Amino acid sequence: MFERFFQLSAHGTTLRREVIAGLTTFLTMAYIVVLNPTTLHSLGSLPYESVFVATCLAAALTTLMMGLYAKLPVALAPGMGLNAYFAYSVVPGLNMDWRLGFGCVFLSGILFVAISITPAREWLINAIPRSLKLSIAAGIGFFLAFIGLYNAGFVVSGHNGVPMMAGELNSPEVLLAGAGLVVIVALAHRRVIGAVLIFLLVEMLDASGTLTAVAYQANMLDEKGRIPNLRRALTTDAFGSMIGAVLGTSPLTAYIESAAGIQAGGRTGLTAVVVGLLFLLALFFSPLALAVPGFATAPALIFVAALMVKGLKEIHWDDLTEAAPALLTALAIPLTYSIATGIGIGFIAFVVLKLVAGRWRDLNWAVAIIAAAFAAKIAFNLGG
Repeated sequence: MFERFFQLSAHGTTLRREVIAGLTTFLTMAYIVVLNPTTLHSLGSLPYESVFVATCLAAALTTLMMGLYAKLPVALAPGMGLNAYFAYSVVPGLNMDWRLGFGCVFLSGILFVAISITPAREWLINAIPRSLKLSIAAGIGFFLAFIGLYNAGFVVSGHNGVPMMAGELNSPEVLLAGAGLVVIVALAHRRVIGAVLIFLLVEMLDASGTLTAVAYQANMLDEKGRIPNLRRALTTDAFGSMIGAVLGTSPLTAYIESAAGIQAGGRTGLTAVVVGLLFLLALFFSPLALAVPGFATAPALIFVAALMVKGLKEIHWDDLTEAAPALLTALAIPLTYSIATGIGIGFIAFVVLKLVAGRWRDLNWAVAIIAAAFAAKIAFNLGG
């Protein structure tokens, strides 16, 4: 049944690999069932337990839809950036009740679905230049590496004007994370499927950014850099906002941690189905789902980050109109702690440099529209 529906052999995978990949993805993103309730609970009147249930249910439903409908090994859950924006900017900033806030999220989800079922969103994504696609993947990789280093304690928040500084490098957390990274690299070098998962399970006993980057990591892009079943994946992603609002959580998004499962061998929607089922199980076994500490997931994040930045070698570095925007994108994503901001900076730089160099024919309407939208957003923020 699984072979016929997901075409496992055609994708060069097996049932065992897909299950291991699903476990790996779930464990690397299990932190969301703690952090999302904590973030939204800061509103004061949202019960922690209710948000926990909503988080698990929303993640399970949308991830199952991604696996069964789009047949991609991508997991979805409430986005950390989106929930922070909802809890710290939208609701208090507009002085609205959180129920009204979820209503706004639901309405935006309807619009998002309408756009996603038309060719518009797919056209925009496919029109993105290859150099920017590669740099976005690399930037998210750097972002993951930074999160991993921070979670493990390699770096900590600085003081006296210094944004970051070295942590206690002789602490048990740092030493365990470093040893874990060595183990993962060694196992991966020996082609051990599920190397990331093995270490995470060991650490659990001791004591958890998208589609393009994940598809690139899985070698799922076609010769034109397009993602298979993209419209179905985007529609699922759009439905996530509606499902999240109905259940009582912030908008859902595709998780870049899916790349960890792909590295473990996941290639089909069966990986996502496994993740979705595990989120359902998390409702009943929450202590197990929450048992993975930050320093345990850090080695997996750093290892996956190293794999994601390899696409930078395919950028034409001798062409500054391609190289400079790519570099800005890759660096701005982790430095601004915002994937959207980093992408916006890259698009604006790409358009400006192409125009300055007199190579406007390299541009297309999609790139120009995206750059203009980000420029307008920046101007609006400055004006405010």
